[in-house]
Amino acid sequence: MTAVGGFLHAKAAEGLSPRTPHKCDRCHRTRIEWAGDPPVDAVTAHSIRSYLAWLRTEYKPARFGGNSEPLSGKTIRNVYMFLSSFFAWASTEFKIEDPTDRVQPPRFQPKPVEPLTREEVQAMVHACELAQPAAWWRGSIRSLRVSRSEGMLSCVNCPEERALQGPS
Repeated sequence: MTAVGGFLHAKAAEGLSPRTPHKCDRCHRTRIEWAGDPPVDAVTAHSIRSYLAWLRTEYKPARFGGNSEPLSGKTIRNVYMFLSSFFAWASTEFKIEDPTDRVQPPRFQPKPVEPLTREEVQAMVHACELAQPAAWWRGSIRSLRVSRSEGMLSCVNCPEERALQGPS
């Protein structure tokens, strides 16, 4: 088992969100794309700083829909938090120095949250009324999504991932 595999097992045993392993794996694969797969004890504070700088300046994320904007400051901070958590675990597990102890967490400006208008809330309620009422009780309605740029409001119905659109 790899160090990342052991870390993911440890996180699963802690009872973290089922999405955590997927996010950690994605962060790890991106790091391998940048630096290969060096031994855990060979990673330095300098290499972590260089990696975070690369994510901020050169990395082109592959996203669904073709959006190629750089990663947000919050996403880079999340990557740092994964690395910090991983190396804290590895320092205990393998008795190595934690290189993230010497790396400042990346700064970011939180984006202001724009409140929904009355019309947007009404449109979301209408979209959800289109869903089967039993879906709410089964817990299969996962989230409500608003996309002002596309002029669409939708209620996402899981597990089918079928979006029911309401008027925008």
